[in-house]
Amino acid sequence: MEQQFKHLIGPTAKEMQRILQLRQVVSELHHRPQTTTLGELAHRHGYYDQAHFIRAYRRVLGKLPSNFMAQNYLLPTAPHFDFLQF
Repeated sequence: MEQQFKHLIGPTAKEMQRILQLRQVVSELHHRPQTTTLGELAHRHGYYDQAHFIRAYRRVLGKLPSNFMAQNYLLPTAPHFDFLQF
């Protein structure tokens, strides 16, 4: 099943899960209140801690989340992946 997923989609199922999980955090980064810390945000989306989130962000996007600028992303006004459970 995993081989078929990779063949049809491109990334593996696990890679896709990581991308979608990160996508939810990026969306919330854009809309979060200033009082929410990066660690709280990361924990809410299933990362063990802030360092775990930073490594995942850097692995997928190639930069640090401290350099996040919403205008560099195509962000919908509402998340598209609410149906996924992480």
